[in-house]
Amino acid sequence: MKKLLLGVMLLFCFSFAARPTMEIGAFETLIGWKQYTPGGQLESIMGVNWLMGLTYKRYFNRLQAKTINPYWMIGTTFVVVPMAGIGLDYVVDQNWTVGGALGLPLTNLHVSYSF
Repeated sequence: MKKLLLGVMLLFCFSFAARPTMEIGAFETLIGWKQYTPGGQLESIMGVNWLMGLTYKRYFNRLQAKTINPYWMIGTTFVVVPMAGIGLDYVVDQNWTVGGALGLPLTNLHVSYSF
């Protein structure tokens, strides 16, 4: 129980960072690392997904809060099965994002938290 409480406290502290560098989520990205442009805009996210594979997600335009942001993604599922798709993310605030994607072989709805 103490370890769980410590983990929640650390996530809470990291949530106040000026520019989040990691993301945890449900389905599309289990854990991912964010890459930014030299100007400080979020460009892409690369990470491990829930289906034992890798995911690379890149936004078409600069990411804006309280709007729908389109992106494309490629990756793998079950280590070797290729995956590709397009999707939309809605940025609730600096830390929370919800969205969905149409892709082959899977479509998904997802929520993520950045820290």
